[in-house]
Amino acid sequence: MRNYLLSLILLVFTVLLFVSFVIGYKETIPAYKLFMHIFIGYTFVSALYVLPKINNDASKYGGIFLYNLLFSLVLRCLFLDYTNDPYEGTASCDIYTYERLALKGLDKNFFDYMGSLLTSQGISIKIDDLGFISVMVLFYKTFADISFVRILFLVINATLITVSSFKILKICNLLSIDKEISNYASILYGIFPFWFVSSSMGLKENLFCFLIVSALYNIYLFKETNRVRDFLTAFIFISFTYFFRSIICLFLFIIFVLYMYCNEKNKKTIILLSSIGAIIGIIFINVIVLKFTGYSMDVVSATTASRMNRSVGS
Repeated sequence: MRNYLLSLILLVFTVLLFVSFVIGYKETIPAYKLFMHIFIGYTFVSALYVLPKINNDASKYGGIFLYNLLFSLVLRCLFLDYTNDPYEGTASCDIYTYERLALKGLDKNFFDYMGSLLTSQGISIKIDDLGFISVMVLFYKTFADISFVRILFLVINATLITVSSFKILKICNLLSIDKEISNYASILYGIFPFWFVSSSMGLKENLFCFLIVSALYNIYLFKETNRVRDFLTAFIFISFTYFFRSIICLFLFIIFVLYMYCNEKNKKTIILLSSIGAIIGIIFINVIVLKFTGYSMDVVSATTASRMNRSVGS
């Protein structure tokens, strides 16, 4: 049944590919990107066919690591070859601002510089941006070689994707989800093409999502063990997300609190309180988001629309 499903996915992908070539695209797409779209699509389905059959975790997750590392390296090389820019020359990409500000902070005190970014006039940096900028500053200060650090980040991102994938499996096990479903969930996360594309573009999503997955894993683990170590680890991971996307940090803390107190005896009460809280939250969401993140919902909506347009535009 599983093989038939994968064959059906491959068939549907091939048909859609043929139809798209016949109809054409709304935007202009370079030939090398079209080739990579096709190659990535077939490789994704092939990996989804092969990896679930591997029983040894070291081999399976080693394959996920190599899959992400090789694709991110290939894309980076293609960007350099076709655009003479490691990040493809996408002007609206955050990495250019992050890297420029990180390099400016090399000869400054780390904490003073991070604080100055939030208060300096003419620099549109929010608390959400400090997480990745601070990581870049630390790496550039340590290695002082821009080209080396750019490659190193590709390796780190592949590692983060692989570890996150493995933690997805552990989360599924903690939730007593069927082993085969857990295996597929973990693999699907690990081979999702967005991760190596964002890695090759120098984006922060791999690190950010690693923090989210790690926070969720330790939340569920603490529920099982009641160990202080797991509580503190969950708290630390959740806190770090504040410097990447503050609203996600708020949601994770809400999940943490609810999950700690939720059990068979009070789950109906928790569901009732959560429903009431959701209704109140919808009514006052603009006030809540503005107080916690410094952004209004209008700004959040405009940013979301802008990024969606960027992801599907030319």
